[in-house]
Amino acid sequence: MKMLRTPAGPPVAILIVCLVAQWLLFAPPALAHAFLQSSDPPANAVLATAPSTVTLRFTEPLETSYSRADLYDQSGAQVPGAASTIGSDGQPCPSPCRRV
Repeated sequence: MKMLRTPAGPPVAILIVCLVAQWLLFAPPALAHAFLQSSDPPANAVLATAPSTVTLRFTEPLETSYSRADLYDQSGAQVPGAASTIGSDGQPCPSPCRRV
């Protein structure tokens, strides 16, 4: 007696399509970047005098090996001597700014 084999193509293809669709629809979002959560002084603040420190808080810890903040004056020139630091928790620490 000869046994007949049925091709497994269509059921396997449907299974693969369903698995890929489930993976795409229910995959958790990958957040690759920290976003600015708050700052002191607040963003776009107009101040009569320059603050002694600027504090930035982000939505997640920063990668300390390649993160930094630069300070610019009202004309768009970088302020020399201003330094930024990152704390052990991955968040920036307040650092003194040079008066402009």
